[in-house]
Amino acid sequence: MCVPYGMGKVIDVVTTSSATAMSLPTVVTLLGGLFAAGSIANIIRVDTSNMIGEGITNGLRQDTYASILRQELGFFDSSRTGELLNRLSADTTLIGKVLSDNVAGGLRSFGQALGSITMIFVTCPQLAVIMLSVVPLLHLVQ
Repeated sequence: MCVPYGMGKVIDVVTTSSATAMSLPTVVTLLGGLFAAGSIANIIRVDTSNMIGEGITNGLRQDTYASILRQELGFFDSSRTGELLNRLSADTTLIGKVLSDNVAGGLRSFGQALGSITMIFVTCPQLAVIMLSVVPLLHLVQ
């Protein structure tokens, strides 16, 4: 949400010749730093999401394996080996990936919504108050 704000500052510097405005190289350097910080944050987000997904998958595999070991001998006569191995590998991996992706997506959406509301308050508090009062009404009408 800071990139549009930064681009607005670049446009302000280019269109105004005020002595109080920041110089164009300063604004562009800050914007480049903002992109670099965003890239680092994205790397951290992806790595954290992968670690959480692997942890979920590992826990599911351990629980599934323990459940299989607790079964009676007759269970193994009626169950195919390939089906049991599939439960341990593909199914647990799929469930772990779906859970970690959904949690990561939900947190990302929440962060974007919070950042958007914050930027609206920073840019124009009156507009933010109007927006926050109208959005619940639109939800009720729908």
